[in-house]
Amino acid sequence: MTNNSTLNRNDYRGAILAGVKGPTKVLPFNGMDIEFRHLTIDQLDKVNGKEGNRLVRMIIATAFIPGTDELIFEDGDLETLQNLKWSPEITKLQEFFNTMYAGDVDDAEKK
Repeated sequence: MTNNSTLNRNDYRGAILAGVKGPTKVLPFNGMDIEFRHLTIDQLDKVNGKEGNRLVRMIIATAFIPGTDELIFEDGDLETLQNLKWSPEITKLQEFFNTMYAGDVDDAEKK
């Protein structure tokens, strides 16, 4: 983790929106080698049958530079965020949202 005290909005956006290449694995499937790739947030929402963009819209609406009232993302970042690869950090973020919006904010803040 970096020292966030000297970072501005563009620093945050640049680091996060650049994305991360997710892991891949080549496995045999019906006699053919197939490369399986990590899902993007949008793909996972579709696979799970969830309303598209829900998680991404929550990220856009709730991600602030720590200690400020400045949002990091804007609506124009929707497509870029949708195409980020799924990661353990996104899983933790989703768990946080699930806990926070289940009504127990104190437990959500501890995670």
